Amino acid sequence: MAERIRVLFVDDERQVLDGLMRLLRPQRQAWDMSTAGSGPAALALVATAPVDVVVSDMRMPGMDGAELLTRIKALSPGTLRIILSGQSEREASLRRVGPCHHYLAKPCDFQRLVALITRSWELRCELSDPVLATMVGASPALPSLPEAYQHLIEELQRTEPSPPRIALLVGQDIGMAASLLHMANSAAFGLDRTVSDIADAVALVGLDAIRAMMLAIHVFHAVAGTPPFAADRLWRHSLASARLAREIAHGGGCHPATCATAFTAGLLHDCGQLLLAVRDPAGYARAMESAMDPLGDGIAVCERAQFGVSHDLLGAWLLHHWELPDEVVEAVAWHHQPGRIPGTAMSALAAVHIADHLLGGVPPGGRHADADLATRLGLGQRLEGWRALAQAMPDDR
Repeated sequence: MAERIRVLFVDDERQVLDGLMRLLRPQRQAWDMSTAGSGPAALALVATAPVDVVVSDMRMPGMDGAELLTRIKALSPGTLRIILSGQSEREASLRRVGPCHHYLAKPCDFQRLVALITRSWELRCELSDPVLATMVGASPALPSLPEAYQHLIEELQRTEPSPPRIALLVGQDIGMAASLLHMANSAAFGLDRTVSDIADAVALVGLDAIRAMMLAIHVFHAVAGTPPFAADRLWRHSLASARLAREIAHGGGCHPATCATAFTAGLLHDCGQLLLAVRDPAGYARAMESAMDPLGDGIAVCERAQFGVSHDLLGAWLLHHWELPDEVVEAVAWHHQPGRIPGTAMSALAAVHIADHLLGGVPPGGRHADADLATRLGLGQRLEGWRALAQAMPDDR
């Protein structure tokens, strides 16, 4: 990238900051780095010279990392915010720090930190394309987050979320309640009994999936009945993708949090198609028709030819605007380009890409999975097992 990334490190221990500066010396050509020894000092720096990234310790006297990042979010909403915390604090920190984009445990692997900042900043640069904002802003039915959803998220972020409270919040919104019950009884979700009570649906579906489901329901309702777009078909594919992506992430040895991210991203990975269909139903029908050519370039290329933007980045822009976690946003933005996250470990992005490919979620010209992915991740026979799972998933009509 042409401009250097402005990164601010905040820690009350001078030796920690000095150690980071030594380890990160190779980044001096790409990063403009500064340090602050306290929250107030960091705020003063941000107020006078805005930064692109803030990496803060969690435990600091006076103003801790949570308060600092909350204030920076208000002062500079576009700043990437990363928290550093001791492993013992992990769960509490993840739930408490609402304004935190990423969490890293101490001691911090500086190579992981470099990769995280670089990848996250590249994602933000891609999503800063004014065409994306213009396209979403021009949509006649741009989804906005409902108040009921915001209260639901507040409850889910508590140290011990209350399933009865969550059921009560969902039940207060008739549309959310009806949709959750419909989803819980969906063949594509795979529950083995009929569910008629909201509390039962919450318990059976699981708290990790509730947030993603409620958000996806809201997005799909925004375009319900938009001709000639087959929203019902996309909904079935999205729900199946979420389930399969979670299974793939689990089978690939991912942390439970990554499996939950894969479910969320799988459920929302094609939400950009809905926004395009709302803006220009006839134009999107033409793009879909072009994408059906087996020798064509795929849906994303046809969308760019028709609209100047494709559904993957458009959906990611909306989710980023709603401040969903970066891991979800990047899995949606790059689900046709899994090579954007290098390495040999399974990720939410890779799981969503594999699930989408195995379920045939795009027209023929776009059904080209990353040829190197299976080899790079060493998937072997597991890929065939996931293929069989995808073929066995019911078509919920």
